[in-house]
Amino acid sequence: MKILFYIAIILTGFLTAPAQAVKNETISLSPTGAATIDGKIDEKEWQDAAAFDLSGGGKVFFKHDGEYFYVGVRGAKNGWSQLYLSEGESTDVYVLHASAALGMSVYNLDKNLLWQPANEFTWELRDRVLNAETNKKMSDYLAKNFWVANNNNMNNKNEVEFQLKPRSASNKQFRLAVEYVAGEEKQFFPATLADDSLKSRLASGFTPPDLKFNHNQWAKISLENKKNQISAGTVDKTADEKAAGAVADNLFAAMRAKNFAAIRALFTAEGQLIAVDKPRSGEGISKTRVFTADAFAKMISEAKGDFIEKMPEKDVKIDGDFALVTGRYTFHVGEKFSHCGVNSFHLVKTETGWRIANAASTLEFNCGQ
Repeated sequence: MKILFYIAIILTGFLTAPAQAVKNETISLSPTGAATIDGKIDEKEWQDAAAFDLSGGGKVFFKHDGEYFYVGVRGAKNGWSQLYLSEGESTDVYVLHASAALGMSVYNLDKNLLWQPANEFTWELRDRVLNAETNKKMSDYLAKNFWVANNNNMNNKNEVEFQLKPRSASNKQFRLAVEYVAGEEKQFFPATLADDSLKSRLASGFTPPDLKFNHNQWAKISLENKKNQISAGTVDKTADEKAAGAVADNLFAAMRAKNFAAIRALFTAEGQLIAVDKPRSGEGISKTRVFTADAFAKMISEAKGDFIEKMPEKDVKIDGDFALVTGRYTFHVGEKFSHCGVNSFHLVKTETGWRIANAASTLEFNCGQ
């Protein structure tokens, strides 16, 4: 049993990291153009958006036109989406829900630093067909509530588009968390998300009390007033670099959560992992082991212990639909140091985003902490 446990620790080491170890950088968005809220994330319409992978599969897109902020959420399966929006640590949290109907709940912070619902969800816009009447209802809903979205019965059942008007004309910086639910599976952004925004009851349209939201785990969005003088090619490459680098973070979060489906979804169908075990003595030839993504995901999801990996600096290289993400890591079991090494991810770009075709890692035990 000790041997099996040791092997589990070694194999999990090179691809595990705690959510709180990742610091969210500000996502600065220059004005590009508007998006039509119709439940179809059209490639041409969203090609100038900042794109990021959802943990567990799917993608999220951000853009704005100088007046409105747009969020496109594409799930790996049919489902619904929910946004969490806040303009500060102690300001209200707005929960924007889009499933078969639209609803919004507002949470306030109480004296015990717990979040309490100010209202239950009120459901509107159940229309299944987009026509002039539906468009009028959506326009009225936007004017009344500062946001609108398509419901998941309009067009593509795995795509939800949100349109939001910043609540303050002078302050266009806010915190945002994105969740997509497909049955029992959850996909979310950022990868650092681990607070009560992921509660299943809240995602199902209920308003449970005494919640704990951690804004530091949410993305920080800044809507800029002027366009950056950067070529489209540079913007695309930068977005790809961020999205490819985020795959590692998404995998770390999924592994720490012991989520088999989320781990497996980040690999291609034939994805695999290679572990290169360096001798503890520092002498001799390393041993190499190869694992399928299925076997690795199963082992991680069934393993015990708090596996904490940190990969603070990533080197990301993009060449068309191929990406190489490398960096050194350290690995702990709880608070106890285990080993370190180098991670290398070979990624390919698919219709559902960047996926791992191959991952390799050295496992080094003489790390000179």
